[in-house]
Amino acid sequence: MKKFVLFFLFLTVISYSQNATEQKLDSLLLLLKTKKEDTSKVNLYHKIVLINRDFDFNSTAKYNAALLTLTKKLNYKRGLGLYYLNNSFIFSKRDLFKSIFYAKQARKTFLKVNDTLYYLKATCYLADALSNDGKYNEAKQVLLSNVKLSEKKSHFKMTGIIYQQIGSLFLTENSPKKSLNYLKKSLEYHQKEKSPNNNISFLYMYIAYVNNKLSNHDEALTYSNLSIQFAEKDLQKHFMILEKINTYLGMELYSEAIKLALENDSFYVQNNLTYNNNYTYNLLFISKSYFYLKKYHQAIKVANKILNQSNLNNDLISDTNKLIANSYFKLDNKREANKFIDKAISFYNILTSQENDKLAQLYLDKSIIEESLGNDKTALYYNRKYSALKEKMEAIINADKIRELQIDFNIADKNNKIKDLKISHSIKENEIKKQKNYIILIFVALLFALLSILFFVKMNRSTKRKNELITIANIKLANEQLSTQKSLTEKEILLKEIHHRVKNNLQLVISLLNVQSRVSESNIETFVRTSRSRIVAMAMIHENLYQSENLNKINFKEYLLNLTNAISATYESIDKKITLQLQVDTVHLDIQIAMSLGLIVNELVNNAFKHAFTNKKEGIISLELIKHDEIFKLIIADDGCNKKTPNKNKETLGLQLVSLLVSQINGVMHILNTNGLSYQIEFQNLKI
Repeated sequence: MKKFVLFFLFLTVISYSQNATEQKLDSLLLLLKTKKEDTSKVNLYHKIVLINRDFDFNSTAKYNAALLTLTKKLNYKRGLGLYYLNNSFIFSKRDLFKSIFYAKQARKTFLKVNDTLYYLKATCYLADALSNDGKYNEAKQVLLSNVKLSEKKSHFKMTGIIYQQIGSLFLTENSPKKSLNYLKKSLEYHQKEKSPNNNISFLYMYIAYVNNKLSNHDEALTYSNLSIQFAEKDLQKHFMILEKINTYLGMELYSEAIKLALENDSFYVQNNLTYNNNYTYNLLFISKSYFYLKKYHQAIKVANKILNQSNLNNDLISDTNKLIANSYFKLDNKREANKFIDKAISFYNILTSQENDKLAQLYLDKSIIEESLGNDKTALYYNRKYSALKEKMEAIINADKIRELQIDFNIADKNNKIKDLKISHSIKENEIKKQKNYIILIFVALLFALLSILFFVKMNRSTKRKNELITIANIKLANEQLSTQKSLTEKEILLKEIHHRVKNNLQLVISLLNVQSRVSESNIETFVRTSRSRIVAMAMIHENLYQSENLNKINFKEYLLNLTNAISATYESIDKKITLQLQVDTVHLDIQIAMSLGLIVNELVNNAFKHAFTNKKEGIISLELIKHDEIFKLIIADDGCNKKTPNKNKETLGLQLVSLLVSQINGVMHILNTNGLSYQIEFQNLKI
């Protein structure tokens, strides 16, 4: 399963994005024809190589050669680093020695040009090439020695990638606990990255896989569900489901496992994806589920279907034959069981895998089957092979522990040597400080003598300087008086403007009262309450204004809080539980805009309180004010029972007033009927 996860973490990413990649490649090739021969064209060649490298080796090599030619022509050192980096990947599947060489050259080049991000990318390429060459410790050291630099430079995504590589290396060395720690660190940094992260789903699945290795099945299920949730496409989602099925098997929830595996199987069959390796592994999970549910004939049938698939790896063939052997053994068909366990062992022996626990289990199963057939000598032979392999595995584990202890000791020894060097350095620094102090004393004495001479010279110039300062002070005082006079004039103009605004607002109050008195058919109490509500909304603007340092703009968030509290208080006596929810950005609006919006909010919120919940005991009125660039959006909505959008020909006075006020601020209003009514008004904060 480990090879399955590591292989498909790479392969699936490529297959999901291939169509989009081809389109992007075409657009870059068109752009290449129009580019001048400068450094931007070198960078464009690099982008083309990155996109093309997984699909067409010859074309990739051609564009990388073109990149090198232009780099040499421009003497562009960073371009040389890009060429080395591309070559490291190109040779990663053909010549690991060259891949390692070019990765090292890329690191040196990017270090010289002080390009930290690409230096770290080259580090990841180098670690990948080293691990493919079986040099796991060297790969880990390269990554661990550079991860702090990535953290320091706040390269969150790159730090996440480095930690993920370290986690993968520890898993390769059969240290799942350490692997899990580093994978979770990787997740922490990937989540800090603000830009979209397409690989987060695969990282969740990888963490689930390692948790299953550690038998942390509950935690594995959590991360498996997250990997499915964040999958971007259906094919990716069904790939993630495989690990969830594996988790169910680990939790012994076999019914849930078979149900999910059969649903997955339907997806692959319906979409003609039975050639896909994911489909084959899904069949293996179906067969295992049937086996654990004691449906051995069905388990054998599905397993034989796996063996009929093409392009099977030896690991999968071995696992499938072992499953068939165990099923036949449970059916008491020991000869068939023995035949298939022999196949499982023969295919496993071809592998170079280090998962020796699997081979040990195969030897144990073979021993049990031979014993049941009465072949005691053969059973004893395989039992001894099982015991020897277990001892060897324990010896390897112990050797790994000793090696880790030796590494810890070496680190501690190095730390002690560093401390000794620091102490030695500190002593030398103290000696240098003493010498510096003597030099400073001599310098101070000379400086004092020089200052004494300068003092007498300065005294002669002092009188002249004072006279100049007095002249400057007089000029400054005159400027300040002029500035004060100007400020007073501006405030007089502003005061006149305020009186003018008050006059206009009083005129607006009179107009509203006149219109209300002419068209209102309600009683005097309703007339007074409606009029008072509008006047309060206007008065609060002025209250907010005189409490502000700026007489032109008001804090509209603070004003809305006060206004809606006042409206809520008016309806406290009604036998309904109506909640007002506010989500308002902190914005400062021009007073005339604020006045119009205040009246709009007053009309619509009052209208919601009075009419939206006639048949409901409780409800929610929400008010949002969102700013995006210079555009503001005001949303007033309720979840009441009023499902009819107001008819423009039958609008009430309040809604007519709202429409008039919206046009006054050059805004646009949309009325939506979803779960209740929603008024959405867009406008700009311009003077009107």
